[in-house]
Amino acid sequence: MPPSRDNVSSAKSDEMKQRKLRKEAAKKFIEAHREEVERTWMETRNKVRGFHYTVQEKKALKKWFETMDADGSGEISVEELEDPLISTGIAQNREDVRYIISTVDDDGSGEVGFEEFLKMLTPKTGEDAEYVDNDAILKLQSMVGS
Repeated sequence: MPPSRDNVSSAKSDEMKQRKLRKEAAKKFIEAHREEVERTWMETRNKVRGFHYTVQEKKALKKWFETMDADGSGEISVEELEDPLISTGIAQNREDVRYIISTVDDDGSGEVGFEEFLKMLTPKTGEDAEYVDNDAILKLQSMVGS
């Protein structure tokens, strides 16, 4: 007796889902491998590349960003950032939070979008390092990366 159309359709659907999952897993593996190869290549040639987050770190930071965005506006205000930045040690007080926001607020909104948020959590150098605890940022990065 030949298989019913429903069984054939279900089998094709399952096969398509499996293909999609394998494709997504392969993309993740390739991206992680590319990042590792690039990092190794740069290190062996004593090249310095600007700091950047991995895809996985960005996803984790995006989740954190979304939990802080209490009003769902896609931007985070001083009020929404104050407690997290102070509790992680990145800022010491509200004025530090305002200053940090002002250094990354490209559109002058007084709030931080996700890309600005990533810039805010990138280790600082020079004058900006005086207002931000880079050790706290690095600690946060290691927590996000694990």
